[in-house]
Amino acid sequence: MCAIAGILHRDGRPVERAALEVMGAAMAHRGPDGCGYFIGRRGGMSVGLVHRRLAIRDLSEAGRQPIESLNGDIAVVFNGEIYNDAPLARQIQAQTGYIPRGHCDAEILPEAFALWGGDVFDRLRGMFAMAVWDAGHQELTLARDHLGIKPLFYSDNGNTVRFASELKGVLADPEQSRGLDHGQVHAYLAQGYPDPDRSVIAQVHQVPPGAVVVIH
Repeated sequence: MCAIAGILHRDGRPVERAALEVMGAAMAHRGPDGCGYFIGRRGGMSVGLVHRRLAIRDLSEAGRQPIESLNGDIAVVFNGEIYNDAPLARQIQAQTGYIPRGHCDAEILPEAFALWGGDVFDRLRGMFAMAVWDAGHQELTLARDHLGIKPLFYSDNGNTVRFASELKGVLADPEQSRGLDHGQVHAYLAQGYPDPDRSVIAQVHQVPPGAVVVIH
């Protein structure tokens, strides 16, 4: 199953690891096999990523996340499975010389994003929710598979962006507003789910199925 979460500050504050630990702990049931962290800073932005791991395809350290590109500019957390990672790995190796260390589908993602940028999501075949921190461009990219199999929630109050695989992962940060969106509560009660890009919390949205959200 796995879970991802993270925080981006635009106001110069550093991301505290304790905040990431709380967000990860709220989703520990999705990833009981380990937890990994990344904290970085570039310009006026600071970012933190957390991954709760359910080890399936590669039980070695090569499968641990977050995963960084060789040049350190790209960091990725990923939940799901990529079915065409082997042919993509061969393409990346042919163009850059990069050779994966293990057999985890997530391992190719930082190099794939470094090579193809946002076009990489059109190349992926699988089910996924993903967050990519691009330090060189000072951008956080959130992406979700075309069918919306893997969930991804986020909030943006202007100074801070929070995201997580589950709503309670976002709400685990005590600084996150918890005010209800009464229209979406009504939608949930009437149809069993809120709108595809919303949640029952006013400031928390979903990345819609097949969508890519780029945050500066």
